[in-house]
Amino acid sequence: MGNTKHIGILAITAPGASLTYRKLVKAAFQRSEIEGHPDITLHSINYAKYKAAKGKDNMEGVWKKLLHETIEKLENAGAEIIICPSNTPHKFYNEMKEEINIEWLNIVESAKIEIVEKNFKKPLLLGTKETMIGNTFEPFFENESVSLIKPNENEIEYINKMVLLQS
Repeated sequence: MGNTKHIGILAITAPGASLTYRKLVKAAFQRSEIEGHPDITLHSINYAKYKAAKGKDNMEGVWKKLLHETIEKLENAGAEIIICPSNTPHKFYNEMKEEINIEWLNIVESAKIEIVEKNFKKPLLLGTKETMIGNTFEPFFENESVSLIKPNENEIEYINKMVLLQS
């Protein structure tokens, strides 16, 4: 496996984390220069702890504490790079990247790169309510000719219920 880094999956919800794990393994097996797949460690804190803080005044503090706890466990397990397949934690990415000792791949930045490269001008933002009403994606598009389209309030509520049913 040569230079393949030990990947840590910072799991917020089980569906996103398990899908990410499966995709990483599948992608590795599809590349002939990689023998097997990289070391992968997945850590998840009970989602109820995150959910209890959503929308509350102390959400940022609670989430950052839980994220730090998971990142520390992944780092102690040998992870050299972190993937977090959930939008909401990326709300704290810029602050936290200075506080942690491990590389954290930013899915919002990755989405931006794809959107800009493909010259999409009005992508639709979908996700949990926190993602759609929050300000996680907007800062990444400030200097781009891209207008993020968000659903209206009723649509946000409906989409949020559908996303949470899958979690």
